[in-house]
Amino acid sequence: MTIETWYRAQVQHPSPRFQLPHDMMPFGIRVDGASLREGDGFTRLAEFIRFQGQPLVRLVLPNQLTIARHRMIRDVVLEEGGSVIAVPQNTLQVADILADTINVVDTKFSVHAFRADEQVFQAEVQVPIFSKDMWGYKQIVSWDRRSAYFLSGYDQNERGLSYFMCELPDGVNPTTVDEAYETLKPRSVKVAEGIKRKVKRQGDMFFIKSKGYRPPESAVPDHSNYIHNSNHVAEEAVIDGRLLYVRGTIRHVPSGRRPDHAPLNLGRTHWWLCVRNTVPVVR
Repeated sequence: MTIETWYRAQVQHPSPRFQLPHDMMPFGIRVDGASLREGDGFTRLAEFIRFQGQPLVRLVLPNQLTIARHRMIRDVVLEEGGSVIAVPQNTLQVADILADTINVVDTKFSVHAFRADEQVFQAEVQVPIFSKDMWGYKQIVSWDRRSAYFLSGYDQNERGLSYFMCELPDGVNPTTVDEAYETLKPRSVKVAEGIKRKVKRQGDMFFIKSKGYRPPESAVPDHSNYIHNSNHVAEEAVIDGRLLYVRGTIRHVPSGRRPDHAPLNLGRTHWWLCVRNTVPVVR
């Protein structure tokens, strides 16, 4: 029996339970190993399933005709007590996340055919411990572990597919994807929203409208215009003490790739307080 014949049978005679033995893997699913690659030739990211005592298994989506089957398999996996991980494999590797330690906290299922689900999960991260050699060069001598929460999602401000995965700040304990998004807002943004002050965002930067603010003589113009040492460039920026104010157009200017975010026009009538989100680790 293959996944295809099972799927066709389910359409006519749905069964509440279904196991995924290894002899059913070849159709639509690839086993853990060299075949684990994110993406499917279109825009949807990889999704993985795991049962206790089994390795990660990837759900392959070669075209839109498999979406219904994919969702049915995913639902059955969840009913059987398995887990579905909607995070690209190379993203886990770059972040040094140990895939076997992932505990999915919540999944927000996508309504888009070729967009993976958003997830908040807890996992352990490998942390390198460095030591300097006799010439003063740093080298990894051992590895440690730490636990953290992560959010895998999409920037809803963008028209196109703008995927991201980030670590959540220490001390948070989100139980839903929506709660995880809220933890990314710094306190100043939450206060501004509470008093109905206009707030805009471009990627990991928030901009709070400051009515009546005029830079004092002590404010220092930021001629580099790369706000908060990021890839975001402000048309005009000043540093007032420990605060950064900007106005004009904000552009995302990363090195070696196309911009992830569309230009954001703040206008030149008002200055905007610029604050970074609460993500503790930047790579």
